[in-house]
Amino acid sequence: MKTILMLTDFSPQAAAAANYAFRLATRIHANVMLYHAFTMPDPSDKSFKSWSVEDYFLRKESLATTLSAWAERLVNSAHPSSGDFTPTISCASELGELTDAVQSHIFANHDVVLAVVGIHGRHRATRLLFENNVNRMLSMGMCPVLVVPEGAAYEDPSYVCFATDFSRSHMRALHSLSSLCTHFGSEISLVWVSNKVKKPGDVPDAVRDFLTEVSTAVGYPKLYYRPVRNRFVVNGLYRSSLHGPCDLFVLVHRVRSRWYRITKGSTTRQLIHRVEMPLLVFPEAMASYPVF
Repeated sequence: MKTILMLTDFSPQAAAAANYAFRLATRIHANVMLYHAFTMPDPSDKSFKSWSVEDYFLRKESLATTLSAWAERLVNSAHPSSGDFTPTISCASELGELTDAVQSHIFANHDVVLAVVGIHGRHRATRLLFENNVNRMLSMGMCPVLVVPEGAAYEDPSYVCFATDFSRSHMRALHSLSSLCTHFGSEISLVWVSNKVKKPGDVPDAVRDFLTEVSTAVGYPKLYYRPVRNRFVVNGLYRSSLHGPCDLFVLVHRVRSRWYRITKGSTTRQLIHRVEMPLLVFPEAMASYPVF
């Protein structure tokens, strides 16, 4: 059974994201797993007393109680109509770094089609930890990551903006995205940012070839082309999200060189904190794109 993985740190932002994940799971007929990765004091750190195996199991028991309470609240908050699908919620926690724990304990045993995380950004330290966790999840290339902004209430994504440079990897992501949008009958706008855009009817040959191929290969009936004239990709995408309509913004995360990240920055990282709607990110390096 396909599963949505909800990564939680028990913050208010995570609670809002969990509600979003549960509502989405109801619509696409997926189960939900609430997951928390935790740490224990480093035995080499003299400022902390060493912990025993008993401490570990006590921590696990405490987290199991907290996660179960979260699951109960999610189920009670839903008001399904007769015949609606109700996701099964499972809970898990494990000691270790988030990505290591998730890769070894979750992806190996579950059909995870999406990971969901609530955005953090008020405090610098928290923001950096959040960005690092998202970046590591994307670098693993195991599944798409949905970043839910603080205060976002769930709505079916009627209008979806897909940022693209018309590369081959984007075709695969578009296949996967169309399987998600089929559940809602969403319109998908292919947003291309370039300073070469001259007028609405001016479509470069490479773009025209991609659009022709995608209409045949993907076969999704509500695909539209939206060129945006701007010198800077992030600014163009951000303005596109503002002037929508757009309920869900989608992009493909490409692993860049360290020098590129230093000089130009990460498009994903910048957009996470700028767009005001849920942001769905497909890792370009995924071996297999999910079918929703």
